[in-house]
Amino acid sequence: MERAVRLLFKCFPLSAAIKRKIDNKRPLDPIPNGRRIENNIETLVNNSKNNDSIRFIDGLCVGKFKDINYFLVCSPTDEIEAHVYEHGTWEPHLLDKVHSILFGKKTGVFVDVGANIGAITVPLAKQFPDIRFIAFEPHPYVYERFTRNVSLNGISNVLCINKAVGNRCGTERQFYAQKNDSTNLGLSGFNLNYDVTDHDLIVVESVELDIALSDIDDIVLAIKIDVQGTELDVLKSAMKVIEKDKPIIFLEYESEYIDDCEEDVQREYMTFFEQLGYDLYYNPLSGSFLPRIELRGYFYGDIIAFPRK
Repeated sequence: MERAVRLLFKCFPLSAAIKRKIDNKRPLDPIPNGRRIENNIETLVNNSKNNDSIRFIDGLCVGKFKDINYFLVCSPTDEIEAHVYEHGTWEPHLLDKVHSILFGKKTGVFVDVGANIGAITVPLAKQFPDIRFIAFEPHPYVYERFTRNVSLNGISNVLCINKAVGNRCGTERQFYAQKNDSTNLGLSGFNLNYDVTDHDLIVVESVELDIALSDIDDIVLAIKIDVQGTELDVLKSAMKVIEKDKPIIFLEYESEYIDDCEEDVQREYMTFFEQLGYDLYYNPLSGSFLPRIELRGYFYGDIIAFPRK
């Protein structure tokens, strides 16, 4: 029993209060958002006969979004996977907004650039089987887990592409890939950012979004971009698609990822969206008010770009 508890606490990022309750064999209370930490954890720990057979270091977790459940591979030391295990979803503030855009659509395409393990694409693809999902993930190990998640859920409307996206098609580029035992493999990218820790420098293929989507007949409804500081490069690679389909665009912006001349970079962002007829809005982690954005000075957070018409 003690060995199993030590393994559990080492692998799962549970709160101290929950740890104490398991230690004292007390029932688990609901966590603040109303979900329970999976009851099978307590069952697994208490069932000492199985301790030598159970691997607490990896498995599956069951996520829940709206009215559907979905499976994800789960290494409890991974930030994204552990968050889905405990809370049901990753980045619910993003999932909810994309859901509202796709709701009621009988056809169309959602593009996920920097898909990671599919924590956004997988629950949405299960929710909207008539929508086509095209997702790009360059990190080899993360891509492997992503395709496994798609397979686990029996999803047929997702195209997984093991490539990066940038404004240089067919180019092999250096990529700072967080090592497989990192707690957040999603920090990998083309830039050696301040938050990249133990990593391998690998070479990945890069494709322009306009070329990758050139054979797609359906309208692109929305594009999500999460690429650790090279979002503008992705946007430039999708000029034709954006001009033609006017998709709603979700992206991250972090001032910490810009080494110098941020004023010039922000001006380039604003010019890009202004020329294409878009307004920018801040997508906060909670709340229903999305204030308008004009990038000037420091900014860290999620942005939604809406076409004016």
